[in-house]
Amino acid sequence: MAKLLIGIILIAVIIAGVIIFFPKKGGYDAQRPQNDSAFNDTSEEPPFRLKGVGLDLNDIDFSVVIDHKIPFEGYGTWVEVPGEKPYRNPQPTFVVPKGTKVRALIDGFVIDVPKLYSGDYSVRVAASMDSRWSAETEHVDNPIVKPGDFVKAGQVVAEASTAKTGNNSPWAWFEIGIGKGTQNLDERPDHVCTFKYLDDSIKAETYKKLKSIMAAWEEYKKDPNVYDENATPTPGCLTEVEIDG
Repeated sequence: MAKLLIGIILIAVIIAGVIIFFPKKGGYDAQRPQNDSAFNDTSEEPPFRLKGVGLDLNDIDFSVVIDHKIPFEGYGTWVEVPGEKPYRNPQPTFVVPKGTKVRALIDGFVIDVPKLYSGDYSVRVAASMDSRWSAETEHVDNPIVKPGDFVKAGQVVAEASTAKTGNNSPWAWFEIGIGKGTQNLDERPDHVCTFKYLDDSIKAETYKKLKSIMAAWEEYKKDPNVYDENATPTPGCLTEVEIDG
């Protein structure tokens, strides 16, 4: 009986060791930083300005998105899903070459790296742990940061997602956004016009490049109506109204 008991204990120790040294792939076990004061933040404007848009806009290559409808979709683009009510996308979308590195939008703390319904990830960064606002790079693969990390704007945090495209496609995609809500990830944040909150150091050049990308794609597709560049005063935003969820 003693030998049997010792054997059971040894097996339990071995199993525990396997669980510790070989955790479930693709997940983060680190506990999310929590600060209840985030729920008391009622500010109506983000406390930061974006110092980047997640990539070098020169990385957009029309030749790899030829089988996709568009290389860039602005904030508030109408999305139509069969059988569902059309809705506005609250997060601008970029289609880029597979393997494109995705970069942090602001200096701040990673508050979460959740796995999404699509099998890829989101990286959410807040300027401080008591803010209701976050800068999002969503639908990304291979995240290399975890909750609690401090990142600098422009720092690589992941790669563009292949969730929609598959490994054999030359293109990938990701979204960016500014979320307003709480750091409780059970609640979907609302979103504001992303490109309205660019840092002065990148604003003029980013607007210039976005306009150039939209004009060049319309010329490439020989369709002057792909984009509505005059929808709002802010390039890249089809509306400046806050979008739910």
